[in-house]
Amino acid sequence: MIIKDGTGTGKTLSITAENRARTDTVTRSLTQHINEEYEKHFSLTFDAIDPVGADDYFFYIKNTGTKTIHATKFRFRSTVAGSVELHRVTGTASFASETVITPVNRTLGSTNTVTAVTSADTNTTGISEAGIMLRMRLAVVDTDYVDEAPSHIIIPPGQAMACLWDTATGALSGTIDIYEDQGIL
Repeated sequence: MIIKDGTGTGKTLSITAENRARTDTVTRSLTQHINEEYEKHFSLTFDAIDPVGADDYFFYIKNTGTKTIHATKFRFRSTVAGSVELHRVTGTASFASETVITPVNRTLGSTNTVTAVTSADTNTTGISEAGIMLRMRLAVVDTDYVDEAPSHIIIPPGQAMACLWDTATGALSGTIDIYEDQGIL
């Protein structure tokens, strides 16, 4: 059996001495693929959110759509040293002084959106911790700390995640990268 190019060039597949197909490939990350093919990769940015006290939730995301959302990278900085915790949360969020975060599509000019509640706040209440997924120590003030989350934090429809600040002072800024799963492998 000969495997031929389907475009009509007449070229055939070459096999190596190790019985492997001789191929050249170009790879790209899944997030790049989602961005290029579907325009469903987004940045959630917030600036100078100053939680009221220690152990207050300052960022909240709830997937209100029908497709899974993946959080792939977290960047935080603070004006004081402290720790950010990412929590799986349950309950109904109630905001003290909500700042709605509009997800910015990473394909410039795209009008695609993601269906989710995305907010920053000084003290989100009404939610309860149902599991700690990550602790990030921000040991040096005004320094960016990044977690790549290589396995992603996956937020199925109806589920929510919130970020908690463990310190009584400090203004937090950051960016969280998300994409909406398109059901591809």
